[in-house]
Amino acid sequence: MCKLDDILDTEVRNYDGAPSGKQGMSVERIRFNTDVMFALAKRLELPLDRTTELMRRCGGFRRLHRSYTRRGEVSANEIAKELSFSLR
Repeated sequence: MCKLDDILDTEVRNYDGAPSGKQGMSVERIRFNTDVMFALAKRLELPLDRTTELMRRCGGFRRLHRSYTRRGEVSANEIAKELSFSLR
């Protein structure tokens, strides 16, 4: 089982990307996406920075942002499970 220390063992990095959003996100959406990212990092047993890099390289953020519309049907853990299968 993955320990919380492994997930939180992240490095501080600067990314050379410009912000892509034109509007801000709601607090509920940020909370949901955070829950999905923590669940995904736990499933992959990777620190958050490596999970984020993997999501960035494989285009997982598009799927994450679209998953918010399904939050009433599917839990954050189920979405993390789907994302983990697509990233492997």
